[in-house]
Amino acid sequence: DTEVEVSELMGAEIYLYLTYKGQNLMARVAPTSKSRRGDKVTMAMDTHKIHLFDPETELTLLN
Repeated sequence: DTEVEVSELMGAEIYLYLTYKGQNLMARVAPTSKSRRGDKVTMAMDTHKIHLFDPETELTLLN
């Protein structure tokens, strides 16, 4: 579980900004999500839709 730090409505989706075990994460969720700043959320990742980037080069880590 982690806490939502920022919830940003972006038209047809919502971006949640989270910190998990010291790492900053951004999750794109459906506009029907009720998650807001301060909420505790449980994360699950669809490994077919995940995007990981090298923080220094900004290149993708998965092909």
